[in-house]
Amino acid sequence: MPILVDTLDLRLPRVIRSNAGQRLRVSSWSTGRPWTDDDVELLCEMISEIPINEIAARLNRSEASIRTKVKAIRRCEDNLGGFKSKDLADLLGVSIRQIRRWREKGYLAGVNGRITEASFGKFCRTHWDKIAFDQLSKEVKVWLLDLGYPRLPVQGCLWGGGNNEQ
Repeated sequence: MPILVDTLDLRLPRVIRSNAGQRLRVSSWSTGRPWTDDDVELLCEMISEIPINEIAARLNRSEASIRTKVKAIRRCEDNLGGFKSKDLADLLGVSIRQIRRWREKGYLAGVNGRITEASFGKFCRTHWDKIAFDQLSKEVKVWLLDLGYPRLPVQGCLWGGGNNEQ
């Protein structure tokens, strides 16, 4: 006996009907457009520089699809670029709230929730006085100098003590 189309709920998304008219859920990956290697490569290149809504438009995918794929591929998550506010706060010895205030004032800019390296480099050059340089570890001091923190003569030696011995 044929099943009448009128009796089935055709408005449900991603649903397959069995011969008995039962609805069977299908996961979205089997009904959506598959990701190509080129799509994944483009996603990884863009995720650290472009907001997710723009990436979704460029790849002709939903924002949810982009977020799901980013979570699914670990190499993309690890190479997002930039810094989490918490990581930057730990490195600089300030609170996360202080990092947020700097972002609110426009001192730091971010993409997809992460502070960009370019933005932090600019912060080091223009707002160097906000960083307690003398209280940081040697490694962090060297890193800040590489990012553009000014080499001020009043700082003395990188490792403290005021003398220039290394």
